[in-house]
Amino acid sequence: MAVLADRVCPAADFIEGLSAGDKAKLKALFGRFAEHGYITNREKFKKVADDVFEFKSFQIRMFCYLKNRQVVITHGVKKKRDDLSPADIDRVRRFRNEYENSQQAHTKTGSKK
Repeated sequence: MAVLADRVCPAADFIEGLSAGDKAKLKALFGRFAEHGYITNREKFKKVADDVFEFKSFQIRMFCYLKNRQVVITHGVKKKRDDLSPADIDRVRRFRNEYENSQQAHTKTGSKK
């Protein structure tokens, strides 16, 4: 999960606020992806923009991007409608840039995460 420069992790904060049942559903979804390397059900995982993907479990959506064969989860939202907000795509890209810049700064200074 992306940890931003101010040490905030929007995805973890979002998951922390979910019910135990919703957390279990996401854990199963992430586990399936980790085990197989893909999810064929487009209702559960799909590309929503050129560089943005989403995990979907009922009303919960976790947005992410791919980097060096890794999935970096940026944030989550609860959505009642199927349409995708351009603000969510922008947020993924903004969080990605902040996360990548933070990672580069840690590499340059020799800091470890």
